Amino acid sequence: MSRGLPASEPGHTGGFRVAVKVFNRAAYKDAAEVCRLQTELDLALSLASPYVVRTLGTTLLSGFSPALVMELMACSLADLLWKKNGHRPAVKPPSNAVAAPPQNAAAHASCKISGGLKRRLLLEVALGLEFLHSMGIQHRDIKPANVLLDGEVHAKIADFGIATRFTMETSLTNDIGSARYMAPEVLFGPYDERADTFAYGVLAWETLHEAVAFGSMNPIAAFLNMQRGVRPPLKLPEDLASLVPLIEACWQETPQARPQRMSAVVKILEGCGAVLSDGVAYSM
Repeated sequence: MSRGLPASEPGHTGGFRVAVKVFNRAAYKDAAEVCRLQTELDLALSLASPYVVRTLGTTLLSGFSPALVMELMACSLADLLWKKNGHRPAVKPPSNAVAAPPQNAAAHASCKISGGLKRRLLLEVALGLEFLHSMGIQHRDIKPANVLLDGEVHAKIADFGIATRFTMETSLTNDIGSARYMAPEVLFGPYDERADTFAYGVLAWETLHEAVAFGSMNPIAAFLNMQRGVRPPLKLPEDLASLVPLIEACWQETPQARPQRMSAVVKILEGCGAVLSDGVAYSM
């Protein structure tokens, strides 16, 4: 649960609005769950990147519910893509991690999702993943709902609820993340950060096509399609066609066939004309 706090509310400092992620106190009844919560808090507080939603601190709300205080973002990439086009997948995407100010709903339709903007958003997400991986962190749930946009439509990665630190000696647990974006190896494991690369490939397809991958199917059916090697068709306009090989590389069935590092994805995007400032003023 998240909500924005206006500057006049008690406990707010710094003269700007924040988002508060409130943890369900009843969900943390044993030592393992408390440890998971502490891991998420420590993880969020350790990260400092312009491409990751900034965590400002922690607090206890009335009733002693633990909460994470974060910068307030305007909406999610899912909001921008799906609400703009009136499109809904077979199963409604989960709400974004940070509540959006109500006035932004009408702005979704007025924000033009140009080819340049799509390339920039994908570059910012790739830079966010590159940063996380460099910190030894695998996100494990990359999808449009977990990419948040600020008021100038810049992308930042959010929601580290199932993120984990990885090492060469650690085999990550199986069956983690959202089925529609899940790499084939995750179900049977072990796997590494290249599972994020696979999910990024699906996210890139959705961003460029402004559609949900296998949107007529439920997430489990979509995952089974991916397991069988089926991929949604790549039909991009001429100005985005250079990104087809990148998507094909990211969602390869075997991790070894995918880009070894997200830095390679960043380099490809820059070679395809993605820039962090495209000279166009966007607003939410």
